[in-house]
Amino acid sequence: MVKSRKIRVFTRFKKKKNEEEKVEIEMETQLQQPLKTVEDLHQEVDEVTQVMHQNLVKIRDREGKLDTLVDKSERLEEGVFLTC
Repeated sequence: MVKSRKIRVFTRFKKKKNEEEKVEIEMETQLQQPLKTVEDLHQEVDEVTQVMHQNLVKIRDREGKLDTLVDKSERLEEGVFLTC
């Protein structure tokens, strides 16, 4: 029992150490990459702005479709009550 517990503890320690090494490697890789220029940042901001604009248009379109569905469902309910 004691031996298997030691093995589990060692395995956890080893996994944790491997994860820490991966994080260190990722950090080193990021530090080696060149810094972004202001132009690069402006381009990224423009891309994000475009995506946000597209999402707002989609939301507005969905809202219109939802309004249409609500109207149709209300008319259907009225029709059901009229036929009863």
